[in-house]
Amino acid sequence: MSACRMQRDELIGATEAYQTKLGSIFEKMPLQVYAAKPIKGWSPAQNLNHILKVNRLISMLFGPLRFGSALAAFRHIPERSIEGLKEQYLESLRRGFTAGAFSPSRLQKVSEEDRREALARLAETTALFCERISRWSEEDLDRVKFPHPAVGPVTAREMAHFTLFHAQHHMGVVATRHPDQVPLAELARLI
Repeated sequence: MSACRMQRDELIGATEAYQTKLGSIFEKMPLQVYAAKPIKGWSPAQNLNHILKVNRLISMLFGPLRFGSALAAFRHIPERSIEGLKEQYLESLRRGFTAGAFSPSRLQKVSEEDRREALARLAETTALFCERISRWSEEDLDRVKFPHPAVGPVTAREMAHFTLFHAQHHMGVVATRHPDQVPLAELARLI
């Protein structure tokens, strides 16, 4: 992830490019690899399911500004770089933070139809997020704050950056387990 803060249109472009590439990788992955659950952790299908749950919530947050306005209690957020936010998130994972309600559904048998539906939802949530964030001004991206369960309050801009980093993090996990299936270096260059 780029260490600098992206402007709104850059965030939209990076999100569209990254999520499109992500969908392409999951689509090309052999079904038995996509569905195979490792001894520890999640299958690629479960990682995608988790990304979808998080993306859906973040898309809702970027809906009408009344959501963010209700969170005005977070008046001061310490200045941090995007790299600092990323490191804070990774540190919370090392300390034991878990996905909780955002854990993937317990997928029993995964079919091609299940994968197609998940990829369609990825495209839909990406389009919805990009459409919603396009209505935000640069000022609102820095003014409106949201709670984040792992890192505390974040600005809307930081949450948008987190959307990218979160997907990148999960693709990194999948790439570690299936290096022949995920061109991680190519994904990293997108953002």
